[in-house]
Amino acid sequence: MSDDKREEENEVIPEGMTKKVRKVKGKRRSKQSKSSSGVSVFEQGKDLLKAMQYNDEDESHVDIQEQIRRLKDDDEDNDQNLDDTWGSKKKSSSWIWMSLIGLVIPLIGIAIGVSMLNRNGSSAGSNEAPQIHEFGKEEVSVSGGSHGWFNEDLVVHLDRALEILSKINEAESPDEIIKYLRPSITREQNPVELENWTSPVNAESRAKMSWSLDTVLPRGDQESNTRGYITVNVKRKNGEKLTAFFVHSSGEILLDWDATMAWSELPWVDFQQTKPRSPKLMRARITKKASYDAKIGDVDQSGYLLVSEDGEQFVFSFIPLDSVENKKNDEDLKALLNYGRISTALKEDLKVTVRIRYGDESGKGNRFEIVDFLHEGWVRP
Repeated sequence: MSDDKREEENEVIPEGMTKKVRKVKGKRRSKQSKSSSGVSVFEQGKDLLKAMQYNDEDESHVDIQEQIRRLKDDDEDNDQNLDDTWGSKKKSSSWIWMSLIGLVIPLIGIAIGVSMLNRNGSSAGSNEAPQIHEFGKEEVSVSGGSHGWFNEDLVVHLDRALEILSKINEAESPDEIIKYLRPSITREQNPVELENWTSPVNAESRAKMSWSLDTVLPRGDQESNTRGYITVNVKRKNGEKLTAFFVHSSGEILLDWDATMAWSELPWVDFQQTKPRSPKLMRARITKKASYDAKIGDVDQSGYLLVSEDGEQFVFSFIPLDSVENKKNDEDLKALLNYGRISTALKEDLKVTVRIRYGDESGKGNRFEIVDFLHEGWVRP
């Protein structure tokens, strides 16, 4: 250290002032090293810019479109690499479809197997003698269920139904169509009259009709005696609707004339006017509401609204709940209509066949009374 510097250190510092002394922990970089480092970074940046601006071959300028193209090429290369590693969208969707197919094929196989087992079971059962039940003069086969006969030849039976309707359209006398009609125990009371076939029906093709399968069971009878029948809805040439009913009887399809014509022992107009005291078989549509009920003396009366087939005539009828038979009739009708059931909707305007009279059993009274609930619908069991 020089003498001058020593003198400075020994120099007296005025009172109230302090002398700052900086401590150096390490060697300070020289300006030369900093300068050389900056030049090195600058040279690297310059080289990078040159590489971006010049082509390797002719060092020509790269325009924007070329840069975009190169970026796309880079993206495709990256996507390809990812696809090779993880699988592309196309490959992923292919795996999904293959997985679904792998799940569905076994289910289809199981369904086919069950179907074949059921078919074999039904075929084995068909080799046995069918159960035959007599209803009047006709024979009804119930083998294979109430609609077994229909399921075997669906199209054939529907075409046959249309053929029968066409035959009635063309008929000039009742004798020409009797063979197409179901035998009736009330044929003398209800002879076939072509005048009742007010207008021809459209029966050219199945496209002009709708159909459904229905059943009817005699009250209190066994389920094995359930009769299946076809309900066919068509239109007449004059625009009126017609509901025709076909049954399978003695190995063939026949039209139920009584049900199709909604035949009753008395025309509804006559029934209202004459007020017969003896019970009459009537085909009607039935509805029930709590407001229809009444009470005469000490006997509760369950009330129903009965409407004719054309909807133009109606009567309020009652069931006096004074006997076991009457209570049974009332319970069955209520069950048919879902009356009083919270879980199911109330049904209205259902077809039924009943016996009705005016007044009570003693011949007194001034209201219509339902004597017997024969069966649901208009087709006789």
